[in-house]
Amino acid sequence: MVNSTHDANRYLGAALKHFTSGIKALADYAHARGFKLNIYVGC
Repeated sequence: MVNSTHDANRYLGAALKHFTSGIKALADYAHARGFKLNIYVGC
């Protein structure tokens, strides 16, 4: 069974239910406001 945030090759992707525009859009939004964004995956 593949997790909904992973593709068939087990690459992690954005949970589109929560990030409808994708992670890049979220990062662009944060960076435009002077914030830094770090993504951590604890597997």
